[in-house]
Amino acid sequence: GESWMPTTPRPPRLIHRRAPWTYAAAGLALLLGYGPTPAAAQAFAPDGGARIVNGVDTQDFPTTGAMVCDVEFGGDVTEDNANSCCSGTLVGCQTFVVAGHCVDGDNDPDHYKVYLQHAGLLDVSEVVKHPSYTSSNFPVADLGILKLASPVTGITPTPINDTVSPPFATAGTLVGFGQTHGSGNDYGIKRRGDIETVDCTGIVSNAGNTELVCWHFENPLGPPGDDSNSCNGDSGGPLFADVGAGTVLVGATSGGNNFNCTARDESYDANVYTYRSFIEGELIGDSTSLCGALNPVGSPTVLVVANSGDLGLSNQTDEFELTVEAGTDELRVTLNGEDNGSLDADLYVKQGAGVTTEDFDCAVDGGANFGHCNFVAPTVGTYSVLIQRKSGTGQYQATSTLFASPECGNDVTELGEQCDGTDDAACSGLCQIDCQCPEPVCGNNVTEEGERCDGTSDAQCPGLCGLDCACPCEGENVDLAKLRARDNKLKFRGGLDNSSGAFDNLDPRDAFAITVTQGLDAVTLDIPAADPGWDKSKPSRGKYVWKGLEDGFFKVRALLKDTTNLDGWKIVVLGKDVAGASSIDDAAAYDVEITLDTECNETTITP
Repeated sequence: GESWMPTTPRPPRLIHRRAPWTYAAAGLALLLGYGPTPAAAQAFAPDGGARIVNGVDTQDFPTTGAMVCDVEFGGDVTEDNANSCCSGTLVGCQTFVVAGHCVDGDNDPDHYKVYLQHAGLLDVSEVVKHPSYTSSNFPVADLGILKLASPVTGITPTPINDTVSPPFATAGTLVGFGQTHGSGNDYGIKRRGDIETVDCTGIVSNAGNTELVCWHFENPLGPPGDDSNSCNGDSGGPLFADVGAGTVLVGATSGGNNFNCTARDESYDANVYTYRSFIEGELIGDSTSLCGALNPVGSPTVLVVANSGDLGLSNQTDEFELTVEAGTDELRVTLNGEDNGSLDADLYVKQGAGVTTEDFDCAVDGGANFGHCNFVAPTVGTYSVLIQRKSGTGQYQATSTLFASPECGNDVTELGEQCDGTDDAACSGLCQIDCQCPEPVCGNNVTEEGERCDGTSDAQCPGLCGLDCACPCEGENVDLAKLRARDNKLKFRGGLDNSSGAFDNLDPRDAFAITVTQGLDAVTLDIPAADPGWDKSKPSRGKYVWKGLEDGFFKVRALLKDTTNLDGWKIVVLGKDVAGASSIDDAAAYDVEITLDTECNETTITP
């Protein structure tokens, strides 16, 4: 509730520069009133406008992309110099909204490309800046448009807000490819974070609630992703919110008043509702609903596989495989990596197993960390993917999208179908005419999705199927457990004995739950199957990491180990706002039940 006023308003989530123009120098110059001119900015080329602080990595939000450019020379973009400059939003099949300051001083379309995780690198045919935007009048009308040379396919554009200016206290979500704080230099990874809008009055001297959508970023911070801010590299990126008619684009990231983007900060976006006529004018002749013949991302017939990781001296490569099912029309594999001036990551894809840097069907091996491999009408079967470190260290995101238009009724379960006629293993004898299984019914003697068993269909636990269609927890393999529960904070460390090798092939992403019980008190974490919080996992190394927010829990690590102290799974669970945790006495005996994939184990632990 405390009010506070900024000292000197900070211009665009200011375009980041590499040496010799450092961000610190740019901030000092602007604070003293003699920041770089647009021409000077282009000499060093934009590398951001505003990325998400206290956010979480994401490979969702298909319309959010990166505007890439040549940060060193500001020339034509190539596979060797494509750097993350700003962020933006696809609002039409060929219309990409950015910030005006991202394109101020340079309207050459060859100097920009757009990167979308489900489409790859896209050429730009035209650059348009809002006619009222000038650097001297920033942040008024801080909007620009990149027109794509060809329509995007397989992505449904985000509608722009044409309903009402967002009221104060509107919940919204920021998404962008910027850095995590003002000197982070870790552009290029997509992140998201939530905010709540506030009154813009007094945040900047020349603009208010008509021109801007604003929020405060103040201590104490909430969990990552729950209380966030924009920063350099997020400029032009979206603020999504529902103002009465579904999720729309309500803001395009513009700036803030803290040079380092950390709390405390007052931040602001261009108000899309106010400038809707400008965007709508640029949308004339462009589709805002259907982009091409492919079913769009988000449809049941489109499968998205998100992989991410860190590359460095100790981890030179990451490999994974994709399964292309019958009915798949197109496979797209895209790469974006941390744009820190150090990392050079390459992408290689091959039909079949065993992709290498010498044996591949498609390679993205230039000096930049953005690119894609597309396969139209891919062959059914395995495709192998290699992420190769060429130099440096940093994070990457690899996004694989499989688009399908299955044929229901051909007795083959294809991508997007749960069953098809006689091919009905997921719901034997119950397949519907739309090739989907019905909602599970416990007690119909058919083991359906979400059930371990059902009456006489009890292969997982013969004769022991419960009335809840679950098998009992039979294992007693939890070992080396330690629990700390104080002030609703909970930390559990334990192991799952695998000396018999029975748990070698478990995948926590399919099922993970833990319950700690003491008398009548209990706390439970149950992570839904295929939750996107597992996207940093590395199955080939037996490493599974979940980050998110579920019932106050925010992190899980499940590692398959083979050491002198533990032969099996090492499990760590962390929560900091867990209801009921304060009722657990960690100095007394407690029961713990852990479900890992198909394995359920429970044990009484005595400290």
